[in-house]
Formats: sequence, C-alpha cells, structure tokens
Amino acid sequence: ISVAGNFNKFLRDIGARKDTNCLTVKSSFDYQKQSLLYTSADFPTISDNSRILKIITMLSPLIESVDGGVFFLTTSHQALKSAYELLLAKFKGKRKILCQNGMLSNSQMLTKFKEDGRSILVGTSSFWAGVDVPGKALFLVNFLSSGAIFLSSSLSLVIIDKLPFDSPSEPIFKARCDLFDAKNKGKSNHFISICIPEAVIELRQGVGRLIRHEDDKGGLVICDPRLENKSFGKIFKKSLPDMRTYTLLGDFTDAVKKLIS
Repeated sequence: ISVAGNFNKFLRDIGARKDTNCLTVKSSFDYQKQSLLYTSADFPTISDNSRILKIITMLSPLIESVDGGVFFLTTSHQALKSAYELLLAKFKGKRKILCQNGMLSNSQMLTKFKEDGRSILVGTSSFWAGVDVPGKALFLVNFLSSGAIFLSSSLSLVIIDKLPFDSPSEPIFKARCDLFDAKNKGKSNHFISICIPEAVIELRQGVGRLIRHEDDKGGLVICDPRLENKSFGKIFKKSLPDMRTYTLLGDFTDAVKKLIS
C-alpha cells in the first residue's frame, strides 16, 4: 500500500491525516540474493502496434534457455489474443501453449500447466493476484480480471508486459480523476496522485508472485521502456523490492540460469 516509501495515497483514500504515523516493515526475503530484475529502454514503445511481437521476439532466447513453465502478462484482451497466437507459432512443438478464455477452465489450465512443467500459459490477473508458485517456472501475466488462484507448480521468472495504468477512457476512473483535479485546482494533478500510485500498487501485486518463500529464486522482466526513459519510472523502480538489476538481456539471461540452476 506504499508508493516509493510513502503512504500518501493510502492515507488520502481512507481519509486519514497526512501526519499519521506509518511504519514500513522490512521483508523477511533477501531479494538481493533471491531475485533479479531486467528493464530496458530498448523495449518497444507503448504506442507500437507490434509491441507484443517485438517483445516475444526479443525474449525468445530467454524463454528457451529457462527450464520450467511460462506465464505471459498483458493489459488488454487484444494483447492477450495476440500473445497466444504468436507464442503458439513460435513454440509449436517445443512447449504446450495454454490461453485463458479458451476451451479449458482456469482450474483445468492450471492442472495442465502443473502436470506439463514446461507449458506457456497466457492468462489474466486471476493467474497473478494471490498466486503462490515456489520453484522453477516462467510467468507472463495479464492485468484484466480479479481473483486469486493458488498453484503448487514452480516459478522462476515473471515477465510483465507493461506498467498497469488504468485506461483514461474508463468512465468511473475518468470521473475520479476529473473530481480530483477540480478539488485540487492545480495544487496536484490526477496523474501524479492517482494514476501512478494505483499503477505502482497493481504492479507490486504482480511482482510479488516471484518470491513467496525464503528459498524461492528467480528473475523479473518488466517490458516497459518508460521505466528507463520517463521521470516517473523512478517512482516505480523505487517501489519494487531491492533486486539485483540488469539492463543487458544477455547478462540477465546468464544470471537467471546461474541463479536457478
């Protein structure tokens, strides 16, 4: 519930005073030893219509080199469909591809995913919120629907398509932002006070799937260049666990293989 170390959004949401005493308790996990993070300004821009194709092409060597299951995260149904079709074409005969909203129910897909051990599952937020997956697997996740499903299969890599900002055209969210701006009259704006904090908290939900136990190890990839080339990217990075960070994909791939071997 904190953003870059402060609780301003949470205090505002619950109507508490700004000077309310807050405490951040350090995690019991040693993220420096247990986890790795890869970000890059070389990822395709958010407006690039071919970004899912470019991401899959860019990360294919990483996916191929890491043993275990694969999960793919997007923020729209269109990207979900695109990712499934592209992964099916790329890894046909190499890995089983499972996609949410297909012929199988969520529980059936999870069973298949667990039994196979090397499947690629393209799913929605019901596969990342609350998921507990110790061990070796690769996950790409989709921020679309709510829910919490618990898995016992292994996890070694989480790949997140992009920062999960809410759609500015969504009526209720737009109304909240307009009301905030009207009340604050230039003292603050909704992007800084609402959009960024809520996206940070949503992102941390997905990131939190990687390390759930003291003996878990793995890597995280966030495929959004804004982490590196936008000023607000620093807020997101400061809000993440203290992971060892890489900006060269080859170095990251080697480090992940060594970490989980």
